[in-house]
Amino acid sequence: MGNLRIPRRAQCPLVAMPVHCTACGECPAALRRPRTGQALCRACFVGAFEKEAHAAVTSGRLFRRGDTVAVAASGGKDSTVLAHLLRTLDARHGYGLQLELLAVDEGIAGYRDEALGAVYRGRDRWGLPLTVVSYRELHGWTMDRVVASAGRRSNCTFCGVFRRQALERGAAMVGADKIATGHNADDVAETVLMNFLRGDVARLRRGTLAAPEEAESSQDGAVPRCKPLRHAYEKEIVLYAYFLGLDYFSTECRYAPHAYRGHARTLLKDLEAARASAVADLGHSAEHLALRPEAGRAAREELEVNGEQQPGSLEEEETHHRRQGQETTGEELQLEATQQGGDTTQALCSLLGLRSSAQWLFLIGDSSPPSLHFSTEVSWPPYTPPSAMKVLGFLLMLLVPPGTKLIGKLVLGTKPCLPHSQPWQAALFTHQGYSCGGTLIAPEWVLTAAHCQNGLIQVRLGAHNLRGVASGEQRVIAIQSFPYTNYSTRSREGDIMLLKLAPPAVLTRYVQPLPVATTCVPPDTTCLVSGWGSTTSPYATFPDILQCTKVWTVSHDHCREAYGNLVTQNMMCAGVKGGGRDSCQGDSGSPLVCKGQLQGMVSWGELECVHPNKPGVYTQVCKYLEWICKTMEDN
Repeated sequence: MGNLRIPRRAQCPLVAMPVHCTACGECPAALRRPRTGQALCRACFVGAFEKEAHAAVTSGRLFRRGDTVAVAASGGKDSTVLAHLLRTLDARHGYGLQLELLAVDEGIAGYRDEALGAVYRGRDRWGLPLTVVSYRELHGWTMDRVVASAGRRSNCTFCGVFRRQALERGAAMVGADKIATGHNADDVAETVLMNFLRGDVARLRRGTLAAPEEAESSQDGAVPRCKPLRHAYEKEIVLYAYFLGLDYFSTECRYAPHAYRGHARTLLKDLEAARASAVADLGHSAEHLALRPEAGRAAREELEVNGEQQPGSLEEEETHHRRQGQETTGEELQLEATQQGGDTTQALCSLLGLRSSAQWLFLIGDSSPPSLHFSTEVSWPPYTPPSAMKVLGFLLMLLVPPGTKLIGKLVLGTKPCLPHSQPWQAALFTHQGYSCGGTLIAPEWVLTAAHCQNGLIQVRLGAHNLRGVASGEQRVIAIQSFPYTNYSTRSREGDIMLLKLAPPAVLTRYVQPLPVATTCVPPDTTCLVSGWGSTTSPYATFPDILQCTKVWTVSHDHCREAYGNLVTQNMMCAGVKGGGRDSCQGDSGSPLVCKGQLQGMVSWGELECVHPNKPGVYTQVCKYLEWICKTMEDN
């Protein structure tokens, strides 16, 4: 009889009084699409879903023939559907891709091991190679340990940083040209809402882009990322996986309910209930958002130095930073790290018998990025002035010697620094927000105050305005902290700490290390102190913009006259005799730069800042050079 062609209606399930598919008109509809309201049967929906995914790949030019694509595989619905789709479309349309599954083991007992089981089953089903990288191997931490140390409030932030670095490392291991992630339309809309709520305008458009050429390749050395499912609704992804019988892990991470993203997700669901197309509309709006170019090019933040006005335009700031190797003096406000200073420090470390070829210590001359850059840009909790911490700080002050100040200090009588004129300046964040300042002294190392130790720390480098995200900014996790061995919380003796960064900072004109002083400066030396601490006292006003001011070093005798025996031989004072300029609450660990070298770090001072004859007290860094070199050498 030959082959019989079975009518399409015979393939349809029997449903009483069905709503028929608007595409084929024969089978009963299995769903109504959220964005269009179109009723489709299973077969038509699967076909439409795959057709739209193919259109997203081709219109966005996400891949090139011959690309090795690392598919970020978590075992969840999104990554499972993404892997299946790319394999299907590659075979159907001849993309010419080399697909690799790339999974990350965060170290969450009872969760990630089950999810990885789904990844392994997918590997066997599709016949794709699989690479698994773990937090423990890369960072020495597991997420269980992170949560035990930092609490659940910011665990997703830490996980995001670690996961991004792990994906970068894994992509490099397999030689990937692109990383494909399973971000869907709901994820994009939630991110848009989060950025709006945080005031992070710079990320609004970038977070919605699918094409790596637009979205991710701007990060030097990073493997470009793409989002083939960015237009696909979460509901449709679930239905696609269900209709095809795809095996995925559906349990939510036990730490996720505490994430800030959950608030955006709840808000999005309310919006979607009122307007079905809200998810797509949010992504579309952010994608086509036209951002006005930075007004900073026209703005002139002027800072008076030695009776002269220093213009703050971006063009002049860029020219200023091209003058590498030019000798600077303590009389200049915009102090630069010089090659001479770095070489002197290296030489001294060599004399101490530590790492005779100490080029690793202070990289100034060669600022070219390494061959592999592990991008660290994440959505960290928004900058919030530490006003909530002032009460705690006041209570802690009752436990220390009179006159000492626990939560650090910034600069009174200050003006905004020229943008990125202090490329070594670091801002330290904990799960509670901004905490302290610090100084980059090597690609892997930041120096700060020991009393800034507070669980896990994220370091922002290249920042100028903490409210925004500068194009040259880098965000890195401090994977280890090394407070001075004999640090005393009571006397503040030894108030110095090294933070080891992972991955190392990438040296650019926005991010440069500062040489550590090899000799201690004499009294009356002109220095620069910078930070994000309070600009008023006794009531705190915390700025968003990095502040700078000029101070002078004070003799040890005069420092002892002001504070008595509280000042030790390992401390130094700096300020203005008549008051009016000082460091203040919020700038602990920030640098005091004299003659192009790091001479001091903000430690403590009078309870009321800018008090006459009460200069700020700094940890004298030159007294700790041997400890700095030894700690870096041993770790």
